Amino acid sequence: CMHPFLLLASVAEAILESPISSFVQTYAVVFHSKQLSWDSMISLYQSIAVSFISIGYAFSTLDRFDGGDVLVKVPGLCHGFSPRWWVVLVFRIAEVTSRATSLALFQR
Repeated sequence: CMHPFLLLASVAEAILESPISSFVQTYAVVFHSKQLSWDSMISLYQSIAVSFISIGYAFSTLDRFDGGDVLVKVPGLCHGFSPRWWVVLVFRIAEVTSRATSLALFQR
């Protein structure tokens, strides 16, 4: 079992670091995609996808830890890597993706 401080530190890093880079990159895709080369766009899409997955994984990890009490009873409490946890992970990734892309799209 992982020590709570180590878990929170790694999750906090993912939650604080990935959103900034993914929001900036998503904004760049929405507003400057015509100026990028094909290789740059593929690289940018891959980076954004990995950032969204990282954020979703961080939130779903919090759902698994200590009965979900880390973030004041975050919805989606799961224990272990059960099928339910995988479903929560997919929905967390979808939630992060929809919010980040909508922020960039609605500024257009």
